[in-house]
Amino acid sequence: APLYDGPSGPTKAALAYAENPLSIFYFFLPKELWRRIAAETNKYRLDSVDEVAQGMRRRALEKRLTTPSTTVLSVEEYRVKLRRKNSIQPHDIVRSGICSG
Repeated sequence: APLYDGPSGPTKAALAYAENPLSIFYFFLPKELWRRIAAETNKYRLDSVDEVAQGMRRRALEKRLTTPSTTVLSVEEYRVKLRRKNSIQPHDIVRSGICSG
């Protein structure tokens, strides 16, 4: 089969982002990847709530030894606080640059 010899080059949409390397990176990053990263991040966060809440209480108790005014909540209160946090949305992944390291 003969090789293609027609017009070639970047699309107008890609050229619009070409001046900024991070912008062009996001232009080509599949949106489904953003959705997947957000979903897995939220799943991990929810799966870790109990462990994180216990750690928060342990650290608060340790801090209270040197700073008696430290407020120490119950593990359940820490769990409630952690669960109350908003989930990460796909656009948060892009905006914060989590994908780019």
